[in-house]
Amino acid sequence: LTFEATGRFPSDFSGKGGVIFGCYTDDKTAGFNFAIGDGGVPSLCIIDAGKVKHAVDFDGVSVYTGEKAHIAIAIDRAAGTYACYINGELAKPVTANVPEGFTATAVFNLGGDNKAGNPAYVRGELFGVALYSDARGADEIAADVKGGIDTSELITAYAPLSKETGGKSITAMGDAGYKVTYKCDWIKDVKDPDDYAYSMAVIGDIQSMTYYY
Repeated sequence: LTFEATGRFPSDFSGKGGVIFGCYTDDKTAGFNFAIGDGGVPSLCIIDAGKVKHAVDFDGVSVYTGEKAHIAIAIDRAAGTYACYINGELAKPVTANVPEGFTATAVFNLGGDNKAGNPAYVRGELFGVALYSDARGADEIAADVKGGIDTSELITAYAPLSKETGGKSITAMGDAGYKVTYKCDWIKDVKDPDDYAYSMAVIGDIQSMTYYY
């Protein structure tokens, strides 16, 4: 598998960047989250077909630069490795247990996931995401950065986001027939106001609280 995305994340932020592309629901449902963790660290969490959780953080790598960046994570099952690439350059390889099989049973989301009541919305801008069925090599990923996504390859899902449509018109490509949902409630960081002459009240979702607790 290879997860790819092009996005821009703030340089003056240190918290979790949120989910770029994912369908994670819970630890008992097959799915994944391709996300940005604390400090801008790329991360990947997969619940495989056997309900085994595989989570990898690429510590020491950060996309909090304020600049547009291409992020890729390639899983090589034969070698038992996860490789993170930034702008086509290998940033960090990690050796860890890899999923034996992968079957996503929930709808894919751009900029969020399927966690009930607590979706991890992305903090930044996304320009496009792709999920490949194979482990792409360094040359292939570098070509994606330079020339764009090649949808003739073994691609499972592809969703470009255009500025002209505000990112809401998505064409999901690939033979797997996955549905792609646009999470429109993305959070974009803004500077704290200097004037705090206002009040705010937050009321919890009683239905969710009752259902889960």
